[in-house]
Amino acid sequence: MSERLLDFDPLTGIAQHIETDEMTGVSTIRTSQDLTDILELNKLQRAHFSSGKDKWGDGFDHRTKLATLPLTIYTDLKKRGIMDDPKAFARWLDENWYFKTREGSVA
Repeated sequence: MSERLLDFDPLTGIAQHIETDEMTGVSTIRTSQDLTDILELNKLQRAHFSSGKDKWGDGFDHRTKLATLPLTIYTDLKKRGIMDDPKAFARWLDENWYFKTREGSVA
């Protein structure tokens, strides 16, 4: 299998590679994204989130930031219909807690 870089966006960290199987001649495009910075920022925000009443609001409501998702993950969830189903998204987010920017269950 040979692999070649097609595109890289330094702003988002998204890379696209084309992989070709020499035996079959079949090529596929693979998209990847470095999640390190997003996951570290989420970790910091989780650590500093106040779940009680404070001068910034009243804990969890519709204005509270819940998560930061990488574009590649968001696109996949949208394609699978999870982003359009609040209950399914809440379950997914609870299972993939490292994308959350606050503690606690969503579902």
